[in-house]
Amino acid sequence: MHTTSSFSTDDEPLRKKRTGFSVRFLLTISNIYDLDNNDYCFYGTICGYEGSTAQAYAENYGYNFESLGEVPAISSGTCGANLTWTLYKGGKLTISGTGDMYDFSSSSDEMPWYDYRKQITSVIIEEGVTCISAEAFFLCTAVVSVDIPSTVENIDESALATCMGLETINVSPDNLNYSSLDGVLFNKDRTILLKYPSNRTVESYTVPDTVLRIENRAMWILRNMTSLTLPDGLKEIGEGALYNSKLLETIDIPESVDKIQWSAFSKTEWFTARQAEDPLVAVNGILIDGTACTGDIVIPDDIHTINELAMSRCEAITSVTIPSSVKTVDYCAFAGCEGIAELTIAEGVENIGIGAFSSCTSLAEVTVPASVSVIGEGAFYCCESLERITILDPDCDICDEEFTICNSESSSKAVFTGTICGYENSTAQ
Repeated sequence: MHTTSSFSTDDEPLRKKRTGFSVRFLLTISNIYDLDNNDYCFYGTICGYEGSTAQAYAENYGYNFESLGEVPAISSGTCGANLTWTLYKGGKLTISGTGDMYDFSSSSDEMPWYDYRKQITSVIIEEGVTCISAEAFFLCTAVVSVDIPSTVENIDESALATCMGLETINVSPDNLNYSSLDGVLFNKDRTILLKYPSNRTVESYTVPDTVLRIENRAMWILRNMTSLTLPDGLKEIGEGALYNSKLLETIDIPESVDKIQWSAFSKTEWFTARQAEDPLVAVNGILIDGTACTGDIVIPDDIHTINELAMSRCEAITSVTIPSSVKTVDYCAFAGCEGIAELTIAEGVENIGIGAFSSCTSLAEVTVPASVSVIGEGAFYCCESLERITILDPDCDICDEEFTICNSESSSKAVFTGTICGYENSTAQ
């Protein structure tokens, strides 16, 4: 096919208005200088593939374009029971057919385009595809854009997680489950921010007012963002949500946020500055990190939750005092703090979470106050020095597993050789 776009020197003012390109770009391809119009021109033919940048350039400037046909494929294959994939020269990957992708999260089902992952620059998922599976685009670091059709019903949170060059995500407005706004991926009603492209070029971003949760790893490893404003009404910030967004130095967090999962802000400039001010980093009464602490630690009385893994593996801590303001000591909050020899838990604490004090190998004695109604699975697992634990709530819900309270293992069986103190007929007994 030979496509000719009409052009004469008389069209020059119109051409400039239509394209928005400055004169210096006309020098890129030119073979004559028009003295009458003071402009560079090209009266030859530009040849290229259909849909190529060569075609776009020719059409922008009104030059002759000759098509070489469809872009040739580099490789192709299957990626679902009824799905096929094709990678074209230039980096476009298309996925076609009906139904779900295979699950690529297991080592036996590696994504079929893995060997070409650094060549893929755009992903076009066509109508009929219903699922974008786990790790579908694992380490496809050159991908700049992803197009998602109306038929997609499920996108695994890891599908685009390592697309570090990603700048924009486009979702069909007819999709009933997902939406996009300014290249950012949300659920349909925009109450959950699912994926912010890692290489989106803006430095400042305000999350829409509708958002209630930022999903796990939704905004991690952002390359350009320095300032983030979160909306009033936001409730949850997921695990690793902003992890390793190194340039992020300003985060406006509203008081409405009442759940922050592990490592949500780690390795950001904001986190580093907060940790330098105080090794006990807290947001809205949630202690999110204390791993830089040393010696004797007294948790401040404005804290109500010690977050999951907040102090985990902080071996330099020697004692911990938890005040009555704290209601929950969350999952593995002090796990692996091998230096803790003294632990004081005040009356008022209500919940000791799964693995909260596991592998606190120097801890010899602890009293669990009557206010604690739940002791989670493995809360005092592998506390090798633990000789005595007193549980004052006779009805405390103690996870019925042998390793919830133990100080040794024998033949792969957890055992406790110390003494559990409690009331007659209590759950401790």
